[in-house]
Amino acid sequence: MNNIPKKTRGKNCSKYKWHFTGSICGDEINKKYSSLCCFLDEWGGEKTILNLNKYKLIRLKKKWRNGSKSPESRADPTDAFFAKHWRVNIDAIDETRPCKITRSVVYLE
Repeated sequence: MNNIPKKTRGKNCSKYKWHFTGSICGDEINKKYSSLCCFLDEWGGEKTILNLNKYKLIRLKKKWRNGSKSPESRADPTDAFFAKHWRVNIDAIDETRPCKITRSVVYLE
C-alpha cells in the first residue's frame, strides 16, 4: 500500500498560528509561532523544569489560562506546581508572516 501521509505540515509555515504571552518558570514570553512544534523547539524538553512535550502542552493549553485552572477540570496533585510555573495565555491567530528574501551571491566561471 501507499505509506505516504495524506497531509504533512512542516515548520516553515507562511502564517503564524499561535501567540504565546505570559511567563514560563519566571521567564517572560510574548512571541508568535507557526506551530506548537516551533514553540517546543525553544521551550520544550529539559529547557525548563516543566519538561514540556507536545501532549503536555496540549493539556496545559486546554486546562490553564494565566495561572488559573479552568473550573471544569478536575483536581490534580500537580496543580500547585503548574500554577506557580505556567502563566501563559495561548491564543489562536491567523497572521501572515513577513516574507524574508535572502539573496545569495552566485559566481560564474
